[in-house]
Amino acid sequence: MRWADVKGMAGIPYLIEPRKIDNCKKDAHNLKWRICPEGKVMVETDDLVLPESLRNELKKPFGPVIKTEELSEYMQREKPKTIITVGDMVSAILHENGYDIKLAIVDEYTKRKKAEELSARNADIGEKIVNVKNPAATLTRTLIEKIKEALNAKDRTKIIIDGEEDLAALPCILYAQEDSLVIYGMPDEGMVMVKVDKKIKEKVRKIMRKMQRRTEDGDRHNLKERKSAA
Repeated sequence: MRWADVKGMAGIPYLIEPRKIDNCKKDAHNLKWRICPEGKVMVETDDLVLPESLRNELKKPFGPVIKTEELSEYMQREKPKTIITVGDMVSAILHENGYDIKLAIVDEYTKRKKAEELSARNADIGEKIVNVKNPAATLTRTLIEKIKEALNAKDRTKIIIDGEEDLAALPCILYAQEDSLVIYGMPDEGMVMVKVDKKIKEKVRKIMRKMQRRTEDGDRHNLKERKSAA
């Protein structure tokens, strides 16, 4: 079982450190939780589903948007200690320009079309290859955990998603060390450069709290429902 710290009441996942907990209870939505000795409530982390209400917010870039020809100057100025790429085109550009990618997340599609050429260009990224299923508009528990594992691993990792990676930048930002650089693509605009700090982590955390939770039985629950259940 996977768990996350929450603050104050069941149903507000902090999405920090999953852990096992014994002697748990279940609420009205069959969500396992308990109050630990430190007073925190522990809730099982579900798949996260993007609600319609958040789509416009996520269309806005989380950082400056640059073109490929601006990449070298940006990197020389910012000197990120860790580079994380989300998207086939972005990963290929960084890789072909000689940058050391700690974690690359691809789905072998670009603009919803199969990208065999990009797959070939990204073929030798990563010392470890991880395959994960992740539906559109969703962050599965498995994907979130694989991202965390990759960021803590010694090996460089490439996660190949069967589905879509459009939301994968969120857990990358949340779990990356400060001063890391998360890069994701904005179609027809360029590359979004997200320098990770406390402020952007908190912004992402709030967004992920607003996402709907899909439990193992397939039901979706929003934050209001979780509060009433608590």
